[in-house]
Amino acid sequence: MLSRIGLQHRITLLIGLTVAGIIAVSVYVGMSAVNDTEETGQREQLTSTARTVADHVDDVLTRTVGREAHLARMVANAWSRGEPELTNLLDAYPRLLFESELYLLRPRGELVWSMRPGAPIPRGLSAEPLVRESLASLQSTVGSCAAFTTQERSQACFASPVLLEDDELAGVLLAQIDLARPDLN
Repeated sequence: MLSRIGLQHRITLLIGLTVAGIIAVSVYVGMSAVNDTEETGQREQLTSTARTVADHVDDVLTRTVGREAHLARMVANAWSRGEPELTNLLDAYPRLLFESELYLLRPRGELVWSMRPGAPIPRGLSAEPLVRESLASLQSTVGSCAAFTTQERSQACFASPVLLEDDELAGVLLAQIDLARPDLN
């Protein structure tokens, strides 16, 4: 068939095929560049969203730790004046400051007070690693909550030692915060 086509037609056919090849390569390269740009944009968007969420969670955790440390000092002062004074303070403390649960435990693990009286108390509160760490180090600790965490819920716990005026360990405040709640602010 090519033998019947003249030289001029062969050159025209060759040029046409070359142009078609160049167009195909250009379209392929252009589509790849567009896909890469879209993937990069999506990746940057996801990274930005993750950074925003991480900053928000960090802010919530920082504020909660600060509030709990302040409450631990208030509890220590009230506890030194007697358990009725302590219970009055805890019952009057604005509950809306905490996004979830708050417990006061003695050093041996007995529950003294719960933010929601009558609600079922999770087992193993005193066995929480961060409670034991807080009691041993006499420092506030932050970590995951083994007794509270489920596969569907992401939660963090804060344990703050309650020290009386003579630095005697009176107990530990355990705050549990649900990180999955959309109304954290």
